[in-house]
Amino acid sequence: MVAIRPSNAFTLRVASATLTPCTVKHGLRWELRTARVGQLAKTQAQPTIQGPTNEARLRHNIALTLAALSCTPAFATEKGALFIGGGLNLDGSTWEDFLDDNSGTAADDGTGGLGINAYIGAQAGSFASFRVGYRYYGKQSADLFVPGVFFNTTTTSSLEVRGPFIAADLLVPISDLVGIGGTLGIVNWKADYDIGPTDGSDSGSDPFLGVLVRLSPRDENFSFDFYTQSFTIDPGNSNDDITFGSVGAALNVHF
Repeated sequence: MVAIRPSNAFTLRVASATLTPCTVKHGLRWELRTARVGQLAKTQAQPTIQGPTNEARLRHNIALTLAALSCTPAFATEKGALFIGGGLNLDGSTWEDFLDDNSGTAADDGTGGLGINAYIGAQAGSFASFRVGYRYYGKQSADLFVPGVFFNTTTTSSLEVRGPFIAADLLVPISDLVGIGGTLGIVNWKADYDIGPTDGSDSGSDPFLGVLVRLSPRDENFSFDFYTQSFTIDPGNSNDDITFGSVGAALNVHF
């Protein structure tokens, strides 16, 4: 509150403001009075603070006070707006269940694989980023039982899914270092499969969802992502879906 008094005198009050942690933890009450024109400026303060001696210095002090009052956490805002990144993922899927339901025989020992992703992105303030990249889901395998006249045999079936993607990450900063949020994206995928003597391919576009934790040291030009993601594809020649579940980590370099 600023009050103007007559007779060439004025009073500036900053009353009981609750300041952010980047200033002080208690309010200050300042009262600055100047004498008539031609007299030396005197300042009375609680606590006592040497006041400005001219109008320019007074405006400067007001600006500093307002800047301090508006100070907020600055998660990732000091980094470059653009970044490139890449990560490793452990990918599992329902490939074994899909074979059980669609191959006409039993499947067993389904295993996941190691996947990779690479991308370029743009940071939008502290709360969002957008990425365009390429994703390879780790090779999925399962043993398929082949009945015979005298004994049964097994053959290995496999599935590989890959394709370009776009994604948006929304983050809530909980400190200068950590942001927690989620990811929503779309993969334009291609799937190659090998089921015993039969092989083939399929393609499509489907969304994926994820939970994201981003560690972003303020004075460095890099950040780390830790995430889980779920992605479901719908093969065109089947009534069943194949769902991927992934956990991974990535490194982002900002410039």
